[in-house]
Amino acid sequence: MPVAKNSAELERMIVKQMQKAMQVTQRKIEADMHEEVGKFYTQGNPLLYTRTGGLANTPKTTNISIGGTTASFEAYLDPNQGWYGADNPNPAFTSRGWSSYFTPLQIISAAESHAAHIKGKGGFWSRSLKRMKQDIIQTFGQFFN
Repeated sequence: MPVAKNSAELERMIVKQMQKAMQVTQRKIEADMHEEVGKFYTQGNPLLYTRTGGLANTPKTTNISIGGTTASFEAYLDPNQGWYGADNPNPAFTSRGWSSYFTPLQIISAAESHAAHIKGKGGFWSRSLKRMKQDIIQTFGQFFN
């Protein structure tokens, strides 16, 4: 392993390792989000509506931003992805006297909390957050041991 000759060189070496760790972490987190969102479809079969599968398209990460000695990216569920084809209002709900004017963000929230008659395995975002923490700790531990 190379040895830094001064503090500026040490800082450059640390930032380089941090960038590599962030790239690995970003890939792991996005994969984990896709896996957890995919689990939503393993539970429950809706009888009142047809699934669009749009939730599967929502996991996203931004590009890694590096400035000085900091690096970051965002991991999120994009409510604007993949909701085409969903009837709004959905006649399967309105014909029963139920409200059906859900925005994509409200649909994601209801799916997460298993509310509003949405069938599927909820908790995908809370499980993703737990896995994100594990990914960060594990990956940075590998790069900075």
